[in-house]
Amino acid sequence: MASRLLFVLACLALRASCQPANITVTIAYGGDFEGFWSFPLLAWTAKLAWERESPLIPAPPAARAGLAVDLVLEDLRGESKTAVDFATRHFVGSRFDEDMPKVSAVVCCHRSSNTVAVASLGTLMQGVQITDLSTAIDRSNPLPYYSNFPTLTNTTATFPYLFRTVPGTQSTGERCRLLRGLVEAIGAERVVFINPAIGAGKTQQRFQVLCLSAQNITVDTIDLPPLIGNQDEPSDDLIEKWEQHLSRAKGSDTLMTAFFPYLDNPSSWEPFLALPPSIGLTSPNTTWVFPPQFITVMPSLPDLSDYIGSLVIAHDERSTMWRDFTDFWSTLTPDDFPTEAQTWLRGLAALLDVDDVDGLFDKGVDPDVFLGASGRAFDSVTAVLLAAAHIRTTAREASRQPQLHGETMRDTLQQIRFKGLSGDVAFTETNDRVGLPSGEVLAIAETGEDGMVRMSSVGRFDGGGRVGVDSHDLDVLKGVWVGERDIDDLNMSASVTTGASPSPTNAASSTNSSDSEPDVSALQADPEKKGLLPPNG
Repeated sequence: MASRLLFVLACLALRASCQPANITVTIAYGGDFEGFWSFPLLAWTAKLAWERESPLIPAPPAARAGLAVDLVLEDLRGESKTAVDFATRHFVGSRFDEDMPKVSAVVCCHRSSNTVAVASLGTLMQGVQITDLSTAIDRSNPLPYYSNFPTLTNTTATFPYLFRTVPGTQSTGERCRLLRGLVEAIGAERVVFINPAIGAGKTQQRFQVLCLSAQNITVDTIDLPPLIGNQDEPSDDLIEKWEQHLSRAKGSDTLMTAFFPYLDNPSSWEPFLALPPSIGLTSPNTTWVFPPQFITVMPSLPDLSDYIGSLVIAHDERSTMWRDFTDFWSTLTPDDFPTEAQTWLRGLAALLDVDDVDGLFDKGVDPDVFLGASGRAFDSVTAVLLAAAHIRTTAREASRQPQLHGETMRDTLQQIRFKGLSGDVAFTETNDRVGLPSGEVLAIAETGEDGMVRMSSVGRFDGGGRVGVDSHDLDVLKGVWVGERDIDDLNMSASVTTGASPSPTNAASSTNSSDSEPDVSALQADPEKKGLLPPNG
């Protein structure tokens, strides 16, 4: 009997040794959450989806069992010092303080200047950082190019622990076709690119000028003096300099002109928008085209009543899983969220014009007002959880203690592939997000009979084809007034601007502009400008 008992105990011990030990993965998420309420809320929803074994996260019950989630949420309020303190506490503290859990990843930050400071610290401490980039400064670059660090072009080598969850962009040729088609649709005889003198905007400007170099139009550039150092918003002196530079852009009132502004800092938009009307750059023969960044940097847009016929380009990042996500969201209650999140729930309810926080979870309510951009917060947490589950399984098989942080976490994240709320999630060897955005929407604002201003879609790029988009998708931009313009004027050109084949009515006129590849050899051959162009695909 005794020998049999010993045999059973030995078997149980052997079986136990094969079971992965219970372990907690710690994730710290810091961002500028005021107005961007949905970002931390969707990050927390990923934790709930993991714990409740939702199919939104592709992990079997065995992978979830024994893997707990400790998600720390902190509003950094856009302050650089707060962001650095946050990162120091988690990167340095978790490495040297034995009483503090080791952080698997820090998800941070919304402001590019804060992101680069945290990335520097993360590199020093070998701590993984995932930037959700709700205010992405340049979707076209493989990795961020920061205006505060004008000589920094190779961020992969500088920040090997920094991951981006913003989806990749179209190929070089595809992006040129979109730009050329849009310029043709507007009927522009002159194009003016307005960008900061350094940084991501300047990089984008060089590319855009090359795209239009072979077109029979006039292309001008206006370089605005950038914010200096850790300046959070433009000073009065800087705004005055902007006005002087913009005054040089005034041309013939009879020449149809398209302005393409791009600003690195979210706080720059409102003071900037007050300048063109005051110096005569918003006449009926002008069209202003605002980039996707214009939507994602602010929870609500400023008054555009002086910008007749303005266009807004938006990125729709909602994957085919979005409906399943909203179904899961409707099963939640405010009590499922931590104390600090109650303020964000109230803010989101006000943003969505919902009577109370309980109404946020009514069937059919979509908590994201940024066309799926905050799905990246959900996907960031999911990526770390899947990587942690993989590390834990591998460590069990190798009979070693799991290391859910540092170099092991970085190397594992580079191998993770899954379908997320913002599309397919996978990272390149440079830690950049693989894949296209789910869609690109070209929209124009119009005034309805009820006096409300709504954004009406005139085209959508969706994996290379054109699909229809309901105008309610962009109702989040209500309150914007851009005057009158016939939406039908752009319907014919939507197929050109969204990447599909030109329509028969304009195919002949767009052959050269849409199908030819730009000559980018000038940039590629210049060693001082290497890394400025995005990779094909």
